Amino acid sequence: MTTPDAPPTPTPSLDIPVLTLRAVFLASAVGLGLYIANDWDAPELSFVAMIVAGALALLVVAVDALAVARSSIATVSAIVFGLLVGFLAAQLFIGIVSLVGDYEGPQGKRLLQAIRMAVTLIFCYLGPVFILRTKDDLRFIVPYVEFQKQDKGPRPLVLDTSAIIDGRVVDVARARVFDAPFIVPRFVVEELQRIADSGDKNRRERGRHGLDRLKTLQTLAEVQLVGGAGELEVEVDRALIEAAQARNGKLVTVDYNLQKVADLEGVPVVNMNEVAEAMRSQHLPGEPLRIKVVRAGEGQHQGVGYLPDGTMVVVEGARKHKGEVVAAVITSSIQSSAGRMIFARMTAVDAAAPAADAPPAAAAAAAGEPAGRRRRGRGLRGGAVFGASGVVVAAGLGVRLAAELGPGSPRKAYVRLAGRPLVLWATFALARTEGVDEVVVVLHPDDVALVEGGPLGRVLRQAGATAFVPGGARRQDSVELGVQATRPGSDRFVLVHDAARPLLDPDDAGRALARAREVGASVLAERVRDTVKRVDADGHVRETLPRSELWLAQTPQVARRDALLEALARSKAVEVTDEAAALERLGRAVVVVEALSPNFKVTTAPDLERAAPVLAARQAEGGALPPEAPDDDAPSGGEDDDPIAALRARLRAAGASAGLGEAMNELGGAARALLGRLQSEVTGPGGLGAALAALGAVAEPAPSAPLPTGPRSGIGTDVHRVVAGRPLVLGGVTIPWDKGLDGHSDADALLHAVIDALLGAAGLGDIGELFPDTDPAYEGADSAALLSHALGRVRARGLAPAHVDAIVHAERPKLSPHKPAIRRRLAALLGLPEAAVNVKAKTGEGLDAVGEGRAIAATAIVTLVPAPS
Repeated sequence: MTTPDAPPTPTPSLDIPVLTLRAVFLASAVGLGLYIANDWDAPELSFVAMIVAGALALLVVAVDALAVARSSIATVSAIVFGLLVGFLAAQLFIGIVSLVGDYEGPQGKRLLQAIRMAVTLIFCYLGPVFILRTKDDLRFIVPYVEFQKQDKGPRPLVLDTSAIIDGRVVDVARARVFDAPFIVPRFVVEELQRIADSGDKNRRERGRHGLDRLKTLQTLAEVQLVGGAGELEVEVDRALIEAAQARNGKLVTVDYNLQKVADLEGVPVVNMNEVAEAMRSQHLPGEPLRIKVVRAGEGQHQGVGYLPDGTMVVVEGARKHKGEVVAAVITSSIQSSAGRMIFARMTAVDAAAPAADAPPAAAAAAAGEPAGRRRRGRGLRGGAVFGASGVVVAAGLGVRLAAELGPGSPRKAYVRLAGRPLVLWATFALARTEGVDEVVVVLHPDDVALVEGGPLGRVLRQAGATAFVPGGARRQDSVELGVQATRPGSDRFVLVHDAARPLLDPDDAGRALARAREVGASVLAERVRDTVKRVDADGHVRETLPRSELWLAQTPQVARRDALLEALARSKAVEVTDEAAALERLGRAVVVVEALSPNFKVTTAPDLERAAPVLAARQAEGGALPPEAPDDDAPSGGEDDDPIAALRARLRAAGASAGLGEAMNELGGAARALLGRLQSEVTGPGGLGAALAALGAVAEPAPSAPLPTGPRSGIGTDVHRVVAGRPLVLGGVTIPWDKGLDGHSDADALLHAVIDALLGAAGLGDIGELFPDTDPAYEGADSAALLSHALGRVRARGLAPAHVDAIVHAERPKLSPHKPAIRRRLAALLGLPEAAVNVKAKTGEGLDAVGEGRAIAATAIVTLVPAPS
């Protein structure tokens, strides 16, 4: 009986060459006995001689099978060399026998001849068998004798699937630490493909990442694919060990259990965790440490935090300081191939530390010194080995969006989304990316002084911005100026991100940075899901492009700082649309990284409407928010568009240095410009209404119809199929049931009906137009957030809900116990008293899909009245 940890017992197999030699030896022995009997003129003893010779041969074979150690050797070489050794040994033995005996006369000569033949036969058998069984021992005695091909140079490295996905072996190969070739069995590639085709999103991403890393490794070192496809007959771990044994190689893995089994089998292992441990700096007892406590430890007073490299730190006395940064002193540490753990004793709470969700670059600002300087001063202890810089490009005018939003609208970077400027969302996301220790914001040259010295600059610094620089005439010029303002260093990478992409997920940016470190440059991108046609000037289709090869580039785009500056400098004479294009012109490798979260660009007003529910859904899930920004902090679109806003900008820029006379002169000039503009508006085709619109900065397009003077009503309906495996949400309330509703969002049929009724009463279309189910941004969205956005659009038209009457049609479950909760929730979402909301529940009486329990439907009627002025 074997234990679970014991290696499997090898299955015995037939050794055909040895069995063949034994059969030939037995037949020769029997023939020798017959020959001796005939040679002695004793034919009557022929049978006896054959039996005796055969018995002696069997005895020799038995001694061989029991006494000779089993080993392996190349068959032909062993037999030839063994016969030679056996023959020489037989001649030596016969020579000794002929010296110690008297073999004169006919009988003596016959006896000596028989001995000579028998000894030669025995030694010619034992010689090859001995070489076959003991070739390894013989190599030590006769060092120049080899019977198999010997690998020259270092032993090859057999890669495990886990080591390829982990990716650190690529970094080590790039550093030229390994001189040995890499061996990748094809069953490992097949396993990577199975993981990449998995239905689980995380496993699928890991599998694709592993295939990309394997391709990168092929460009850095010698990689040999061995074995055939579909040949795996045992489990992968066993096959890896056998592959390493067959090639006299080392196994490369991060699997600790596989390492233990390989150690039992005598296979040398390179554990990448041990390599990483060896490369890390040592934290010695007595060293000070600042660490953020993220959870309680197992001990009564212990808190647990993590260093940027993933090392767990257990801090005594920090249990009550969850979410805070504490100062501690290291007391001891434990290191093993499975990981590292540091023990420390808390000394004080770091009062200057930022809040629990503050971005990395904001941590230094909270302590009163520039971000990055603190991290750089820490060197390799407690911080990332290589830092990265972020550049937010916010120098554009955004003419298209400004035209849609109306006169007086700010530049695109300062247009508000969920109450905060786009540039603030982009800066906050980039600063929260793991590894980014500074964020440079590139602004329009007219805005730098205003932003840097105003409330927006203060808020941007709280969000993680470390510097503000003026941009250039083109986007590529602005990027170059921003990159030049980042901290220099040959090992630094720069993430260039557009302020018009406020939905960036820091995890996506972190993955892009990690891939750029492997390849040299990366770009966050989205797969093309629709079929793409190439057409001519007349609109005729000329070619259908393979969409598997097409991606939509996004930002951030990441590259090594020096390479990016070189690419931008060499592209001054041409127009490049993004940083990747500049790098491609120089022949630099750029890899795409799929964005797993919505990250579309805000170009038009509908894009703002698409982005709002995405941010609302993230906030509902507990996502971090940037700091609040004042309402009047945005620079205007220009003096010609808004003279009052231009005056405000100039007065702020002048500050206390401008005297009263200068300020009055500025005010007089602005007033004259405004009067002229009002006169043209009043006398022109726009009339007084256009003049009044010119007085204010309108954040939403003006309604096309005049405001209503009385109540307006709208009706909405919605129906969803009942499916298993989803929660049932009605009216914003989760109903306990073993089934739920199928839909693109959370499938709240009641709230969808209310949204449709709201939009219908206000003349704003329907829910399908506002939140299309073909847009991945609304996948799994909280319908309460969608209702909030629709209600905002209704209020922008000067309307407010006054009464709601709704019906939910459901056969199961019984909704009567839940009607009060639904009513309260719906009233809270609409800002109405409960008395103004009525909810009813009806069954389908077993008639239709609702009655059969296959669907749930809802109907709502909403009454709107003019909102109070």
